[in-house]
Amino acid sequence: MTGAVIGEIHTGLVQHSGPVPQRWLSGLPRSGAAGVVTQRFAEVFGGGSPATVRSLITAGGRLAQGSVLRPAGAREQTPGGPFPTDVELARLAARALDLAQARSPGDRRPPTRAARSRVRWVLLPGAGDDVLTCGGGADGGTITLVTAGEQAELIPFFEYAALHHWLLTTVRAAWDRADAGLVDRRRVVARLAPLADQLLCRWEPGGLAEPALARWRHLDRMAGLTVQWTACAALIRDQIALAALGWSPIDGALGEASRGRPAGSWRA
Repeated sequence: MTGAVIGEIHTGLVQHSGPVPQRWLSGLPRSGAAGVVTQRFAEVFGGGSPATVRSLITAGGRLAQGSVLRPAGAREQTPGGPFPTDVELARLAARALDLAQARSPGDRRPPTRAARSRVRWVLLPGAGDDVLTCGGGADGGTITLVTAGEQAELIPFFEYAALHHWLLTTVRAAWDRADAGLVDRRRVVARLAPLADQLLCRWEPGGLAEPALARWRHLDRMAGLTVQWTACAALIRDQIALAALGWSPIDGALGEASRGRPAGSWRA
């Protein structure tokens, strides 16, 4: 790689009540650890720099991504400088995600509400496994990653990080909306069950080849991603387990399944 590269990745749910059929996925070309490519196309910016744009179906057919990259300009190649805000990159990434969602088969009935997430990144010339910075965007929903290395080796890392950023953001938001401890547990479980059924199994922190895997491990340690995920997943599974026992968060007692037994207490 002779110069810096910048990119943006948008991630969202496939618009289907379950994963897209495996027979459909099996007919598409695979692309590294991240998933399956559904479409490739290129556009040219006003300055003449080509952008590479990809639409992906990933996470076993459950998620879609729009991934775009282009050569960085001179001002965008300064280490430690402000991250470039590229409206055109964002537009192309959103379009690529739209394409992945539109072309994948589905009933257009996703199992849960989930916003799209955005990851922006800069890949600088050079090497070094620990050359990695991470920060949150001004809108609170975008993260930025800056590292150095070879493009072909590290694009899978960026797409993988974007996938896990979406998973963590979505599951935490769903937990917050579930109002555990405030409403009847059956309502809580009805909101959380789709996450347990289709998303909790998608956290795969070791699914990359080197050197992308080393960069992911560094990011995971730095931001505590797997620690946060494990805690949130445990909360969701606990709610489902307590519901199976008939434990009510409203009156502090076991429900119909254990009526007549001594009442217990419940604490959030």
